[in-house]
Amino acid sequence: MDKFEKTLQKIEKLEKKWRYTLSDQEDKQHSFGRVTEDNKEIAFWSVPRSTGEFLKFMVEFSKPKNILELGTSVGYSTLFLAKSIQNNKGHVYTTEIMKEKIKLAKKHFKEAGLNNYISLIEKDILDVLKNWDKKKQIDFVFMDADKERYSLYLDLLLPLLNSRTLIVVDNAGKVRMADGKLIDSEYIRKFVQNVKANKKLNSIFLDMDNGLLLITKI
Repeated sequence: MDKFEKTLQKIEKLEKKWRYTLSDQEDKQHSFGRVTEDNKEIAFWSVPRSTGEFLKFMVEFSKPKNILELGTSVGYSTLFLAKSIQNNKGHVYTTEIMKEKIKLAKKHFKEAGLNNYISLIEKDILDVLKNWDKKKQIDFVFMDADKERYSLYLDLLLPLLNSRTLIVVDNAGKVRMADGKLIDSEYIRKFVQNVKANKKLNSIFLDMDNGLLLITKI
């Protein structure tokens, strides 16, 4: 078993038991991707392995140089992106603000032997997008962060992308809560509707796992 697979399996086991209760300060600071019903308890629900394999296939096919991931969590999906970009000599830029998850993600990147292909930006996504170096063209985006701000993220992303950049949005069908249940999200429904209505965008919904929405500029 190679280091990549060993690390994936480690994260899959950890996901079943890891829980973190936010401090009062953290609770006021950010939603951390929660829905109201989650209260202060945080889990890390990584993408299903099949979604990770899909991302890996799409990156290997499209050969992007710079990948931007919105929402690292503990690095599960990031590892698939980094694994697939090695032969293309590309790089993954990923974002996370929760310190407990950042520690785990960095540990996982190192254990998988992929940390040289990954830059973890420890800032709020809005700040990252507003201050992105436009000379660093984004060729592939994976969005899996706080659902209520998906529309804001997309608006800030679009000027940074070329016509061939693919955006893959997770949870376009269902959102997983802290107790593991999958629910419909009002934020996601509105987001998907707005994307489909935007005549400047091409999009297609894939009914796999938690639902994936693929978006490109026209």
